[in-house]
Amino acid sequence: MTIAPHDRESQRPTRRQAASSPTALTNLIAAFLLLSGFFLPHSVDCDDRSHRPIDIALSIAAETTDASGYLALTVFWPFLFAGLTIVIMLTLVLLRPSWTEYGLLALPIFTAAGLSVAWILLLFSARDGSRLAMIIAVIVLPPVACVATRMVWLSRSGHIAAAAAWGQGLVCVLAAFSLRWFWFPTVVRMLWGGLLSIAAAVLMMLASWCWIYRARYDLSDRSTAPMPIQVSLVQILGGITITAIALSYWRYLGSS
Repeated sequence: MTIAPHDRESQRPTRRQAASSPTALTNLIAAFLLLSGFFLPHSVDCDDRSHRPIDIALSIAAETTDASGYLALTVFWPFLFAGLTIVIMLTLVLLRPSWTEYGLLALPIFTAAGLSVAWILLLFSARDGSRLAMIIAVIVLPPVACVATRMVWLSRSGHIAAAAAWGQGLVCVLAAFSLRWFWFPTVVRMLWGGLLSIAAAVLMMLASWCWIYRARYDLSDRSTAPMPIQVSLVQILGGITITAIALSYWRYLGSS
């Protein structure tokens, strides 16, 4: 039996349903928490001075040197990433399009493209910036290569939401590391705003898991039942391995 156009249209969630769905709420709340860290006390430097990201931004805006601008990218990109997440999620909530999964996939891809450009600019900036860019590359490239391979495999298998979640998860992990280890000025002690930002980045990673199981149902097609959350032994072992690698990186950076 052929479904009438108005019947197909009725399968889309209303804006109220989309806005109150677990996918929208978890991702938006976590992203807003990370973005709020831009205005809060982040950390204390070697001279026992506390810093807020917005104050650093205003200070750099008053300078004209390219080196300081490129170095500032290591400070602000997690907050720009949070803002981009908010914009894309709100767009999907308002439009509830059939291409929801591709919209989610675009989020980590656009972020990765922007970070690649920023890294190139940092690499060819002043000497300190180039050294920092090389250190970042050594640390970041191995997990990026693994996740990118996984994303390509999932995309070619038709699991677009899963590919998007993997990419988003990696970007969130990188954001947490940037907020602690690739900060400028150097972090000696974290303040509550910085801790909140790191926690929000982790929450964003957890919120992206909703994409796999509920994004299509919550944001575009109510005729598709949400998938039950199932965790296999392989996923558990993979999660333990990834966590161990991340903690090893964290401890290595803390001792270097």
